[in-house]
Amino acid sequence: MNETLILILGENPADPISWGRIQKNVLVDWAQNASLFDARGLGEFSQTLAVMAGECVAMREAASPPRSDAKFRAAAKLLMEDELAEAPETLHIATARAKGGAGFSLAIKRSLLDEWINAFDEAGLSPDIIVPDFCAFDTQPNAGLIVFDGVRMVASFGDTGFAAERPLADEVLETVIATKDVQTIDYLAIDGSLPQGLDGIETQAVLGEGVSAQFELIARAMAKTDFVNLRQGAYRKATDWKSMIAPWKRAAMLACACGLGLFAMVGAEGLNASRNADAYEERAQDMHNSTFPKFSNLDPGDHARRMLFSSGTDVTFAKITNAVAASVEEADDVLVDRIRFDADRKVYSVNIRFEQVSALEEVKAGLARRSIPAEEAGGVRRSGEQFIGELEIKL
Repeated sequence: MNETLILILGENPADPISWGRIQKNVLVDWAQNASLFDARGLGEFSQTLAVMAGECVAMREAASPPRSDAKFRAAAKLLMEDELAEAPETLHIATARAKGGAGFSLAIKRSLLDEWINAFDEAGLSPDIIVPDFCAFDTQPNAGLIVFDGVRMVASFGDTGFAAERPLADEVLETVIATKDVQTIDYLAIDGSLPQGLDGIETQAVLGEGVSAQFELIARAMAKTDFVNLRQGAYRKATDWKSMIAPWKRAAMLACACGLGLFAMVGAEGLNASRNADAYEERAQDMHNSTFPKFSNLDPGDHARRMLFSSGTDVTFAKITNAVAASVEEADDVLVDRIRFDADRKVYSVNIRFEQVSALEEVKAGLARRSIPAEEAGGVRRSGEQFIGELEIKL
């Protein structure tokens, strides 16, 4: 069902909450509960939005934030730590960008956010978005929106705002209006009189009553803008793969059934091919052993390469050296330490240094690809952080 659940929270999980169901940006149902835990079993929703009391969140504007998100977060962290005089490990910092290029940062105590996240999990409600209430409303340029009762006020001015108890909130509102070019203010008076300091500003009451009007304002904002989300970084919501996969479960089961049948057919063919390959390999080894009994312990392919190598007359010191150089270059971190050639024994020896033991096998494999079989002589020994090995090539 394409519905959104909006939760208007108190200052802590034990406080009363209000919830509303939004369908196509229209409020279809709402109610109040004694606490978050009494709101269990509200059903499945495509999105859940939690509106937190703004007193719990500090907000600061940044006129020209860094373009890099990482640098913006780092700058916001330093700013909020200095202004709030809090240890860095105690704060969770979130950032957002306004449409005009400005930005702002928000800070909340980690202990409080952890408490809310745990409460949501216990109540079976996992919000996709957690937003402070002063950021949950949409306003036009040079306009503001205030929601107030006899005790508390929430004020929103575009991308900024505040929440506080009255009469302190009235004083803050007057200061904000004096510093901003505010021409009109919409207000929702749940209870209480209109604040002072609004002389010369056009005011208009929001249609609707009480809490339901708040839900309608938030629904209207959802249709126009992306909310600031405190669920960033370590608090980002994990993807619920189970619910995403659920609609495709039946199709997946049918596909698995078809796939199992195909897998069985392919498996049978593969098994048959593997048996044939083993039979051919065994037959080739038997033919090799009967033809070359003295070399029955060798692989037929390796023996064939040795015979081709030994039968040639154009294998020279220069050719071997070129092959060694090319094989060493192909391997990782291999250096030639020393080259020796014993004309009487017709043995070409090369000492190499390498960091990984597997490098010696890479050099041997490179020589084999060039039809030059090489054998280890004397084993591998460690020298500092490197290994030293020796390869012999018999002409």
